[in-house]
Amino acid sequence: MRGLEHVEDKVQSLTKELQALNGEHELRLAAFKECEEGRRREAQLIELCAAPILVWDFNDDEIVKWNRSSSWLYGYSPEEAIGQKRHVLLQTSVIESSFADLKRELSKKGTWNGEA
Repeated sequence: MRGLEHVEDKVQSLTKELQALNGEHELRLAAFKECEEGRRREAQLIELCAAPILVWDFNDDEIVKWNRSSSWLYGYSPEEAIGQKRHVLLQTSVIESSFADLKRELSKKGTWNGEA
């Protein structure tokens, strides 16, 4: 009989442990869904913005986001622009500064304002 009681105790212990893990998983999943919803709203705002907005990866200079206003200004669709190197596609410069300065300011302050 003691062996059976030991097994039942172990089953109860493991059940509680699994329930706790499941609760943690549900919290993480809810946080993930909330984060994804925020990203979706941000993407909608970027797309609807009247100002041209493009996002590029600082590490490889590749364009990763391109809104409708960027298409109107530069003449490239998102399909044509996304994945291209920013400096090759746009051949732009930062007025009275450089992209190196722009990147430094963004890294330091988290924001940049100027003309490119």
